[in-house]
Amino acid sequence: MADPLHVIVLAAGEGKRMKSMLPKVLMPLAGRPMLAHVLDTARALRPEGLHVVYGHRGEQVRTTFARDTDIHWVHQSEQRGTGHAVKLALHDIADPKRILVLYGDVPLLRAETLTELVRTHAELAVLATELDDPSGYGRVLRDGLGRVRAIVEEKDADEAQREVRIVNTGVTFAESPQLRRWVDRLVPDNQQGELYLTDVFAQAADDGTPADVVMTRDPVEAFGANDAAQLAELATYLRRRDAHRLMLAGVRIADPARFDVTRANARDHLAFSGGIHYCLGAGLARLEGVVGLRALTERFPALRVAGRPVRRDLQTLRGYEHLPVALR
Repeated sequence: MADPLHVIVLAAGEGKRMKSMLPKVLMPLAGRPMLAHVLDTARALRPEGLHVVYGHRGEQVRTTFARDTDIHWVHQSEQRGTGHAVKLALHDIADPKRILVLYGDVPLLRAETLTELVRTHAELAVLATELDDPSGYGRVLRDGLGRVRAIVEEKDADEAQREVRIVNTGVTFAESPQLRRWVDRLVPDNQQGELYLTDVFAQAADDGTPADVVMTRDPVEAFGANDAAQLAELATYLRRRDAHRLMLAGVRIADPARFDVTRANARDHLAFSGGIHYCLGAGLARLEGVVGLRALTERFPALRVAGRPVRRDLQTLRGYEHLPVALR
């Protein structure tokens, strides 16, 4: 039987490039803070413990999630790197546990992807992806069997290493006793003078237990947002992914580019823009500015419009723009 899973979410970064008074992890994506998306995905894995490492404007972060009583908060008063943050969180986790490290500014990861990572039988594993342009990412250096020799941050990589296209997403899985031993041996031997979590991979290889690599099927889901432009790109991708999910469920959307799903309290809401042609569900006419509801009420019995249940005999809804429609 597998040891219990604990998820550590690193959310202490300042996010200077956002140029905002808000902590980066509180920047909104589809109507909710980025960190809220990460927490929802973490909870889908049903962990025994959920730990959030906070730092910059930390009280603002804690206040935003004050109702989330399942979070164990870990304060990182000095920004000494990802390895230091994980070391602080491990202090309150008893061995043996399985540890998954996530990032509060990487909001699009799916639970299915992370499930594949945490089911690995290795003592250490990393979620990686392959990019045509790996600029800005740490490179995953592998041995002849495809296992990790080391992960090198781009700032510290030489020319040959920068040619590698397999990159580190930062998402890490490990057994807690081994991870604790490795992070205790970290030293700030890099240009940033920080304790890098990625340095544990070279230690594992030196110990004769090199890490496994789990590749993402969709690289975009592992992208983070460091500035407003990147955040907008994530929003566009999420909009397209949500539209695709609904269309596969039988909802026909004429223009997915002008379709939004916002999320509040873990509920999906559709925002329909007036003047777009919609045809939602089989047998409904394609009408301008009209939203067909019968098929949605059949598929989603708890459908509500503007907070009120929808009558099953109501086929269309007229005269609304950006109306919240809860699916479940």
